[in-house]
Amino acid sequence: MKYSVKNEKGYSLIEIAFVMILISLFGLTTYTLVAVGAKSYETMLYEREDHSNLRVALSYISTRVRQADVENDIRLEKIDGSSDALVISSAVDDDVYETWIYQYDSHLYELFKPQEIDFDPAYGTSLVAIGGMDLSLSQDRQGINIKVWNIANSQLPALNTFIKFRTV
Repeated sequence: MKYSVKNEKGYSLIEIAFVMILISLFGLTTYTLVAVGAKSYETMLYEREDHSNLRVALSYISTRVRQADVENDIRLEKIDGSSDALVISSAVDDDVYETWIYQYDSHLYELFKPQEIDFDPAYGTSLVAIGGMDLSLSQDRQGINIKVWNIANSQLPALNTFIKFRTV
């Protein structure tokens, strides 16, 4: 009686190890590409948001200045010894109110208050996140320079504009 040996093919350990290494390399490469892409997207998203905040801040301040647009109703004040604040005076029902626009705690703030009440930056309303703001009246006091920038480690340039007051 003859025993026949069937030709049974199997996989050797080397073949299995080689396939596992290839699958691992493919997975690692895919993960790396996805991680780099996600980080790039996140960076782009934050820069877009930061740039949008700067544009909103500059537009907001410009609009408020244009609304007041009377030379004697706009002045600059120093708060905390160094930061600039834009103060816009307005009369409402025989009372004088002030709108303070200032940078505080890495945000642009606005505070509307009666003139006789002392200014406290903590009572304002936060509008948008910004890194800083610089305000200056022109030499002839006929306009205002406005400059806003983002946090120090941002690659975004500062945005600035000049608004000339209307002459009456």
